[in-house]
Amino acid sequence: MKQELKKTEKGALSDIFNSILSSAKKENEEAFGDVIKKISTQIKSPEDFDLLFFYPLREIVEAAICKYSGRELKDSEADRAAFIVNNYSFVENNIEKLIYKIEGYACQADKSRFITHSLFRHFVFGEEIKAKAEEKEYWKPNFWNDNKGQEWIDLLEALIDLHFGESVKYLLFMKTTFIPLLAKKEKENKK
Repeated sequence: MKQELKKTEKGALSDIFNSILSSAKKENEEAFGDVIKKISTQIKSPEDFDLLFFYPLREIVEAAICKYSGRELKDSEADRAAFIVNNYSFVENNIEKLIYKIEGYACQADKSRFITHSLFRHFVFGEEIKAKAEEKEYWKPNFWNDNKGQEWIDLLEALIDLHFGESVKYLLFMKTTFIPLLAKKEKENKK
């Protein structure tokens, strides 16, 4: 009886999610039908998608960031802020995995989100990265917080290079900054 109930519950949940997805797809087709039609007739390869669809969107994102900042951004600041926006999951997931390796699961998503947002605000508004956790600030990592966030900036620079096929800066960062911290943590855990 319980097995049948569980199967029925799973089926009901599946039906609900499928309905939601179908509704969202229909809404997107209604809202963006002309764009979808135009794209589907012009795009024949992943390169076409990148050049005809994503490249203009990336340029729009960078222009919006420059306007949003309310100040004159250096090209490098705008580029880095736009990279964070355009590749948010990539940046945030990489930071989250590093935090997990050092601190475990506790609040790793909050911590990675805080660091990602702090990096964005650093490049857009010139704000200092205040990563040092005060009492009860569970959303801040307990490492790389004595150097005004420089390690986090270095990590972002390394991730940008890695994303564009240049792995040397990332590998050097891992070798000189992350691996020694990880080794220290593992040594402490063995005591």
